[in-house]
Amino acid sequence: MPVNPKSKENLVLWKRGQSGNPKGQPKKILRRINDDLSKEGFEPATGTQVVEAYNILINLTEERIKTIITDTASPMFLRIVAKEMLSKGGPEMIERMLDRAHGKAITKVAQTNAAGEDVPVIIGMIVK
Repeated sequence: MPVNPKSKENLVLWKRGQSGNPKGQPKKILRRINDDLSKEGFEPATGTQVVEAYNILINLTEERIKTIITDTASPMFLRIVAKEMLSKGGPEMIERMLDRAHGKAITKVAQTNAAGEDVPVIIGMIVK
């Protein structure tokens, strides 16, 4: 009768301290790409750098934005954002940029009663 391939008879025991996978788990694709780009001198953009880029882009003229879009030496991030600024969705893109750089605008809401008087807002906790 043939031996089942999952049988303990087929078990290969490793010597103490020996690994069954000497090369380890293969690196994930993004980790490899990040490592390669780091070796080429590229660094991740920080949140501060993104905010600075947005603040600068918001102040540029249309002509300067167009040159960024066509400049292949410019980072792709800047080219994509600049292109979106000049597209039909430009106002929404600029709003998202401002929200990212400066935070969303605070909206204040006032409540009035039937007589038109302001209703005080009380925020508290009821303790029982």
